[in-house]
Amino acid sequence: ILGKAEEIDILRNGKKQLIFATKNSVHVLDRNGRPVSPFPLNFRDDITQPLSVFDYDNNRKYRFVVTQGNEVFMYNGQGKSVKGFKFNKTNSPIVLPPTHIRIDHKDYILIAEKNGKLNILSRVGKHRVNVSKSFDFSEIPITREGKNFVIISKDGNSPGQIKNSISQSGKVNQQKLEVSSYWFTINGMTKVTIDDNLMRINGKLAELPFGIYTPPKIFNINKRTLIAITETQEKKVYIFEKSGDMLNGFPIYGTTAID
Repeated sequence: ILGKAEEIDILRNGKKQLIFATKNSVHVLDRNGRPVSPFPLNFRDDITQPLSVFDYDNNRKYRFVVTQGNEVFMYNGQGKSVKGFKFNKTNSPIVLPPTHIRIDHKDYILIAEKNGKLNILSRVGKHRVNVSKSFDFSEIPITREGKNFVIISKDGNSPGQIKNSISQSGKVNQQKLEVSSYWFTINGMTKVTIDDNLMRINGKLAELPFGIYTPPKIFNINKRTLIAITETQEKKVYIFEKSGDMLNGFPIYGTTAID
């Protein structure tokens, strides 16, 4: 499996399925593990990035985006190619799964290339924002902060990283991050960063023991926002409230990121 399995409701009836890509297929499985017709979709050429799942209007009219080298292909919930999506090939291999971001009722599809180019497209694949600067993309997903796009890129001149904030007009503001390891994630109104052993939840510091940590994950469960992270050397799983307070009973033993 490339990346992680996503939860969808492809039949729009409240019954959930899992969708994911492997090297040459896209699978949709019901909760008993059975394929949902007309899936799987099979491909002759290799799929090179995890599957991207877009739900533009949160109405479960999904778009599934398959990446093959420097090409992207978009399919609907019936496994048919979306004819209105007209994006051509990129000039170099795509290095991150394509991302959908909505700002001010406008939809943007972001595609990052190995040569450093960031393509910011409309729903139909036309270039919507021109960005003149190139980036050395890290594995941190492209995300939204306020009304800007955010890229955490590598700093070629030092072991640190650079936070790039890109406006909807394509203007880039850069902030150098003087840390040896860093992760950045946003979900709704919750922003979590971690540099080395210092985790900040909406700016509030939660200092962790020194160690090697998985990227923090944000969960919204029963109107609560919880942040989970795992230390992989001592094998401890931590869960924090949005306030920065650790849940009672944690940390617990665990070897992987929690889901």
